[in-house]
Amino acid sequence: QLKKLAGTTAVVFWSCHVQTTSTTTPVPYGFCANAGDSRALLSVSGQSHRLTVDHKASCHNELQRIQTAGGHVELGRVCDDDGDGVLVVSRGFGNYDLEPSFIADPHLSQPIALNDPNNQFVVLASDGLWDVYEDQEVIDFILSMLSTGHPPKNIACRLTEAALNRGSKDDTTIVINVFNQHVLRESCRVRSSGSGTTGSANENRATMASKWASPEKITLNLKSDCQGIHVLQQQQQPPPPRRLS
Repeated sequence: QLKKLAGTTAVVFWSCHVQTTSTTTPVPYGFCANAGDSRALLSVSGQSHRLTVDHKASCHNELQRIQTAGGHVELGRVCDDDGDGVLVVSRGFGNYDLEPSFIADPHLSQPIALNDPNNQFVVLASDGLWDVYEDQEVIDFILSMLSTGHPPKNIACRLTEAALNRGSKDDTTIVINVFNQHVLRESCRVRSSGSGTTGSANENRATMASKWASPEKITLNLKSDCQGIHVLQQQQQPPPPRRLS
């Protein structure tokens, strides 16, 4: 019964080695898939490239699909059996009472060459981040903190706090996966040489830190793993009933 009225969006990134006719050794590639408005960005030489598609009921393609399936959209929301618009996203898991308007079929990205030095990292996050941050802002945020020696785990934490301070009211989960080892080595080099930096370098770090600093201290219940993938999740109380009054 709960699954009829509850659901979740999803985004996933995975990698594999592909043997091609033009290479003597397997080449590492990455792929991304999503359903809903959880999003993934690829940083290519510091520029944001979106790997996912936001599945919103108001989007032209999704609106056509829903209408073809016999469903309806009202005020940009998928309608239930009573004709009330109740859900902004049109794809994800669960929400079985909204089928066939609401489906789980994912969008799949083009393959990403992980050995390309221009491909620096990928960030995956739920809509709590994207509600308050533009794509390029997130890439700039991560690069600036990598350049000052912060590991991805800490950056995910700071980015989560920054989203909350900007007024995000939705679930905020962030994963940062740096697969360009040069970026990580540079980050480690800056971190390890911190004690011997010049006054000018210290001033630059202080300026950068204040740029992303939280205006006030916020206490969060954060969860992270220790297996190389960095996850920070804002813990919230159960959401209110989905149906609109």
